Amino acid sequence: MTSLVERLGRSADSKLVVISCDDLGSCHAANVGVYRALRNGVATCASLMVPAPWA
Repeated sequence: MTSLVERLGRSADSKLVVISCDDLGSCHAANVGVYRALRNGVATCASLMVPAPWA
């Protein structure tokens, strides 16, 4: 079975870090920060707070 690391084009012994942004949608500042982190490649994913005021 092929590992996720290998499917991402890395060698099997590679170590990867996933940086997730939390609280997207909680406020305007959080949305701006999450957008910047994703756009600049600092973060690799985010979680949305659907019932939050800025979602």
